[in-house]
Amino acid sequence: MVVNSTWRFDWTSAHFGFPDQTRFFHTVLDEPRFVKMFQPNPTRQPDGTWNRRPKDDVEITFYIHKELKESFKEIFASQARVLGMSGDVEWVDVA
Repeated sequence: MVVNSTWRFDWTSAHFGFPDQTRFFHTVLDEPRFVKMFQPNPTRQPDGTWNRRPKDDVEITFYIHKELKESFKEIFASQARVLGMSGDVEWVDVA
C-alpha cells in the first residue's frame, strides 16, 4: 500500500480572494492500494453560504480493487470505531 499525505498542507489557503469558499479537486494516482489524505474542502450549503470544515477533519481517497470494496468498507468502519473516530464517512464510486 502506498500512502501519500498532504494533510498538513492547507490547499485552500490559496483562496484567490474568496477565503473559505475555494474548493480544490485533488489529484490522485489511479492505482490499486493507493491512499491519499487531504485537508477537507469547504462545503456550500443549500442557502448559498459556505461552511469551512474543522482543521482536524480529513479527506481520504482510497483506490482499491472492486472485489475488495465491501470488505474494506466494513473493516474501515470497524477500525474507525476502535480508534474513536467520529463523523460521517462518505463513499464515492468513480469510473
